[in-house]
Amino acid sequence: MTWPDRDDGFDHWESDDLSLIRGTRRYYENTADAIRDVAGQNAVRIIPVGEVLFEIYKKIDDGPFFHFTSIRDFYDDELHLNKYGFYIVQLTWYACLFEDDPVGLSVLHYWSETGEEEVALEFQKIIRDVVISYKGTGIRSFAPVSLAQTMKSHYPPAPLIRVKS
Repeated sequence: MTWPDRDDGFDHWESDDLSLIRGTRRYYENTADAIRDVAGQNAVRIIPVGEVLFEIYKKIDDGPFFHFTSIRDFYDDELHLNKYGFYIVQLTWYACLFEDDPVGLSVLHYWSETGEEEVALEFQKIIRDVVISYKGTGIRSFAPVSLAQTMKSHYPPAPLIRVKS
């Protein structure tokens, strides 16, 4: 899934007006449904980055949300995200691909400003809640396993290769 552009996209995110084509929840869900109709129900899942950003958009709109005053604070320009937006994209992908709860993960290699841990934790909670509540992910809960356990189950170690001497 993608996300709307910075300037007017979130005003249309919930629209059922299919003439808007891209940039609406309905567009992405219809596309996924069409693929599922042809290839089967498990053929495609949606990584709900747009939904996560929309939840943040609503929090900003409802009142103070840390130092953010607009969804524009997550973009570098009309379309490209800044460090906050990119962090949200990466963490949403991580939560969906590994089916791992993002709450509590470190932010040290994403941005170096101190005092941002509380902001990151709130993003992580929003991502967790959206990923498990959005039907298109196919994820209803996160299993209590570590990333290392997840990696082992998805990527078994390569067999030993013995070299004859």
